[in-house]
Amino acid sequence: MLVCALAFSLLHSAFVSASTKLPLPPGIPATNSDTEKYLLRQISEYAGEERAEALWRLAGFYLQETARRDLAIELLNLIIEQSVSRERTAVCCAALGQMAEDIENWELAIAHYRTGLAIGPSDVTTVYFL
Repeated sequence: MLVCALAFSLLHSAFVSASTKLPLPPGIPATNSDTEKYLLRQISEYAGEERAEALWRLAGFYLQETARRDLAIELLNLIIEQSVSRERTAVCCAALGQMAEDIENWELAIAHYRTGLAIGPSDVTTVYFL
C-alpha cells in the first residue's frame, strides 16, 4: 500500500488534459465524506485536465482513505478509457501495476507495466515506475 501511495504522489505531475466525460462507475458515491463530495462536485463541473485531476484524486482517496481498491481501479480504468494522452495512460498503468503488486498478483502487475511501457511514455518518472 505504501508503494502505491508513493506512486500516486510521484506520478501525479504527469497528468495532461482529458477530452471525454464518461459516467462514473457504479458504487460512487461510496461514502458521505466531505472530501468525496468535493471531488465529485469537481468531476461534474470540470472537463479536460481538471476533470482528469479530480478523477485521479478521487481514485487516490478511495485507495488510501477508504480501502476501496475496487473503486480506485474502476476510476483508473475510466481515466485510461477517456484519455487522449499516452503519458496519462502510462501513469494509470503504473498505478494499476503497483496496486496489483500490493495484493501480490505478479502476473497482473507485469501485464500493467508492459502495457504502460508499450505506450512509450516520455516522462522519466513514469518510465521508472513502469
